[in-house]
Amino acid sequence: MKEIANQFDLKGDILSIEPFGNGHINRTFLVKTTDANYVLQGINGNIFKTPDSIIQNIELLWETEPNNHVILPMVATKAGGYSVTADNVLWRVVPFAEGFTSYEFIEEPWQAEKAAVAFATFMKTFANIDTSRLKATIPNFHDGYLRYQQLEDAYAQASAIRKDKAKDLYAFAQSHKVIFDIIQKEVDAQRIPIRVTHNDTKINNVLINKANPDDFRVIDLDTVMQGILLYDFGDMVRTSVSPTEENEADESKIIFNTDFFEALCKGYSVMNPVMTQSEKENIVNGAKYMIFIIGIRFLADYYNNDVYYKISFPEENYIRARNQFALLKRLEEKEEELKAIAKKYFK
Repeated sequence: MKEIANQFDLKGDILSIEPFGNGHINRTFLVKTTDANYVLQGINGNIFKTPDSIIQNIELLWETEPNNHVILPMVATKAGGYSVTADNVLWRVVPFAEGFTSYEFIEEPWQAEKAAVAFATFMKTFANIDTSRLKATIPNFHDGYLRYQQLEDAYAQASAIRKDKAKDLYAFAQSHKVIFDIIQKEVDAQRIPIRVTHNDTKINNVLINKANPDDFRVIDLDTVMQGILLYDFGDMVRTSVSPTEENEADESKIIFNTDFFEALCKGYSVMNPVMTQSEKENIVNGAKYMIFIIGIRFLADYYNNDVYYKISFPEENYIRARNQFALLKRLEEKEEELKAIAKKYFK
């Protein structure tokens, strides 16, 4: 690690390098020097087949808005550029954000609002980016039709035991495929435009200044790609309104917190002036889309004998899928109320 870190233009001499964070995808380390602290990260090549694309996309963000204070700058290497490849892993470095913190779960509405402001500001700040130059770091990441076909393919070869265990979930998936049709129709008609999207809008991907909550940084830019606004808003809802782990054993703990949803709408209304009418009208459908697509991905992996998502017990992907579908059911129970809230903020 020290040999890799020393290839970057760090200030001071390295004192220590320790594992950092709780991410499941990349290898992350905190590098402490005599002058500053840095985060060194190795990109998972099994997930990101073209890791150079991540670096290029981030460079494009800075090229588009060189004076922004929304994302952290990359630290250059001593040889030029922003990455080093060692043992077939691409490494990059960013400064450690001193005085900032992140949250794993929404505990109070203000946290949801600040996270929503951050992700909306990210999209608004880079609105002038040439989206045609953005690389697909994970191709077809939120392609609903592709993900549904993957579910069908997985079901076709699944064991009889797993088919029987998840038969109710499969029936739920079949009855909700229309969610993809609704959104795709609007995209095809260009009523929902292609934008730069973050695509992983969990609250822990926002750093908030402890002394000034209005000062924030959006992090984890690996999935910055072309997309639609509803992906980012929808994934915020999916990961915020029910403060439980994705593998929560007790389905009754899966809730849909209306106050958190309203706070997300209030914060994300930063985008309201530049949103199309269709984007505004489909805000709740965006939440349904993202909850559903993650649910069918978990279910497909369960049918495929757990080859994609790491599991800690045999039926974890079944539980994950069940919980996503439970969350979607909770949304549907409140759908008219949620549409009324959305309409208040997205006029």
